Amino acid sequence: MSERPAEIGEVIGGYRLQNVLGQGGMGCVYEATHTRLGRRTAVKLLAPSLVSSQEYVSRFLSEAKIVNDVRHPNIVDIYDFIELENPRRVAYVMELVEGPSLGRLLKERRLTLEQAINVTFQLVSALEAVHAVGVIHRDLKPDNVLVLGDLNTDLSAVPSVKILDFGIAKSVDGDVDHKTVTGSMLGTPSYMAPEQIAANPVSGATDIYAIGEIFYEMITGSRLFSGDRMPMLSQKLLGEVPELVFPADLPAAESVRELIHWCLALDAEERPSIAELANALSELIVLARDEGPEFSGRLASLRPEKAKDPEPTAANAMASMIEEPPAGGRSRWPLVAGGIAALALAAALGVFAWQRSQPEVIATPVEATPARAPAHDTKPEPASVDAPAAESVDAEDKAAPQDEPGEKAAPEEKPEPKKQPPPATRRRRLRRRPSRLVPKEPVEKEKKRVVKKRELVPW
Repeated sequence: MSERPAEIGEVIGGYRLQNVLGQGGMGCVYEATHTRLGRRTAVKLLAPSLVSSQEYVSRFLSEAKIVNDVRHPNIVDIYDFIELENPRRVAYVMELVEGPSLGRLLKERRLTLEQAINVTFQLVSALEAVHAVGVIHRDLKPDNVLVLGDLNTDLSAVPSVKILDFGIAKSVDGDVDHKTVTGSMLGTPSYMAPEQIAANPVSGATDIYAIGEIFYEMITGSRLFSGDRMPMLSQKLLGEVPELVFPADLPAAESVRELIHWCLALDAEERPSIAELANALSELIVLARDEGPEFSGRLASLRPEKAKDPEPTAANAMASMIEEPPAGGRSRWPLVAGGIAALALAAALGVFAWQRSQPEVIATPVEATPARAPAHDTKPEPASVDAPAAESVDAEDKAAPQDEPGEKAAPEEKPEPKKQPPPATRRRRLRRRPSRLVPKEPVEKEKKRVVKKRELVPW
């Protein structure tokens, strides 16, 4: 198994290598032409020192699969995957983009705000498609963005840039053979988010952090974080953002400052989502075209507040109705007072009904009440009106002491249950008995209890 590097003119999988376009840690990119079709492409070869590692081969293949699954106009397309023996070669074939990288262009000149917004729009669009398939790029930087055209392009076309190099992308696919080592730091430090540096879990907000840095570099021509590696990493971990220095002719500078700080928030959850960032860019482009100082600082309205007022509920609606009546309208206090009085009346009625339901307060039938009047020298008029009822009660009073020794009533009192008691008395009997049928014996017992109550409670 050979580990010698590929040479210019070598044919790999039908593609003849012509010249080197770029080189990185995992391999080298060549311009190549198909030997039979004549199609010009780019071929990325895995480094010879890594072709024997199953982990790196799996990562290389995963990169090709990710790009093939996304297929977005702002992402470099991949056509084929090649794996050969003797000599050992692992490569994939992708579209050839004839243009410099964004990093090289920014070394020559900075972009206008409108150009920077247009490029950022395309990067956000590509990231939206990448995140939709469960992939985080993790290495977004100007050198991994290719420009369609030359160094003098105005970047007004769509597409005008393409993202490449998904070599260290994080995928949720569980079928891959490679796994990121726990605690390992992958990416370019200058554009890494704090959670990447701390080797914490990454998310779509990790790529948004890199977008904020790239956006600043496009409009200023210089990196936001630079200098020695360790102080720079410490600065990011602490959430410290260097002072943002903009060109004097930059329109809506305060709005741009707010947008960049939003993307560079230390807490990933505080950064804008893809949709929020796209909305902010849409309004920022309007401010850039106006180029007026009165538009500065208006981006603050684009950033959603952390805590919004709660939606109206029945509770706070009632509170507002009681605490502050509408101006010029009728006061609601009488309604409240009336409601309280109604509640008090209902409570009193409930207590009264409960007392009426107790055995101690069961009164004698209404028709028996006039019969007590002669015993206490009260007015005789009610007794004369209900004379038949009084006579029946007197008969009960005389018969009751004779029945006390025995539990059952005399047979001659069978017709007595035919008398219908007042409605209130009948309802109380039904509540005390499990059955609605009123047998003969319980009726006699009820009569005895009524007589005893009359004897104990004089009227």
